[in-house]
Amino acid sequence: MIDVIPVWAPRPNDRAVRSATLEMAKYLQLMDLQRRSCERFGHRHRVVSDQDLPAFDVIKAELPEKFSFAMVAGQIAALEQWDNKDHLVLADCDVVIARDLAGAFGDGFDIGLTSRIEPDSPINNGVMYVSAGAREAALKFFRAAYELCQGHWGGDQQAVSKAAAPVHENGDWMRQGARIRFLPCKRFNMTPGVNGIAGKGNPFAVHFKGKRKHQMQAFADAFVLR
Repeated sequence: MIDVIPVWAPRPNDRAVRSATLEMAKYLQLMDLQRRSCERFGHRHRVVSDQDLPAFDVIKAELPEKFSFAMVAGQIAALEQWDNKDHLVLADCDVVIARDLAGAFGDGFDIGLTSRIEPDSPINNGVMYVSAGAREAALKFFRAAYELCQGHWGGDQQAVSKAAAPVHENGDWMRQGARIRFLPCKRFNMTPGVNGIAGKGNPFAVHFKGKRKHQMQAFADAFVLR
């Protein structure tokens, strides 16, 4: 059974996060949509957090107070407690699973990272694919990313990009002891337009980042939960 795991680490006292986040209750609603989309395809949804979330299956972990560090630390905690037998997807809570994720994995890579043209963060870490059996390699990679992390907003995404550098548009490359496959965002981590939910390419995951979060419910109702 494929696990889909976001990290829940609200940090209202972190100045780098405060102006960039929605109300916590709204984020929990998004994460509930994500859980329901996982159930639609028979995937297991779990959440890494240092808080109690009665409505979710929680992997408890001690997480740093800085948000960006907490995100990478939470991903490390997910890998440490993963059984390593089935595939694992690390996802932001504003991601809807749109297809059976089994088709996103193939032979030969440890971690699938979605690349884009963005100088500071060429990797979008909203959806990251970890192959069954790759726990030790993935832990090496994410621990290296943690050492590169900084405390500003987006520091976790920049850290993953630095750990994966140089980033290519496609192909398999060794980075930090892990075989990385660079995947196209449009298929593996698609972001819809700001003013509409339209998107082509039959993506595995749709990422409602930034100002797109209000679209997530309508997309899930129309294309996933129907």
